[in-house]
Amino acid sequence: MGSASTLRSSLMWDKSTEICLDKTTYFDVTDYEIEIEYSGTLDKQLIEKLKTLGVQFRESSVGKLSRFLRKFEESNKK
Repeated sequence: MGSASTLRSSLMWDKSTEICLDKTTYFDVTDYEIEIEYSGTLDKQLIEKLKTLGVQFRESSVGKLSRFLRKFEESNKK
């Protein structure tokens, strides 16, 4: 089908929250993603800080595999 390559940088916000920054390349696409993994309650200060940096939060998002498959299907329709 193809291949994807992801470069990930991560940092711990606190003892229970990890922020992962991903750069994924597949076909002719490069996309960027922020993942926040946490246990318990997410720190509201973190959310506010990310919002001031322009991060938009969505109820639902499409993962890397789904984005890859969508691009694969689009390229095979041509």
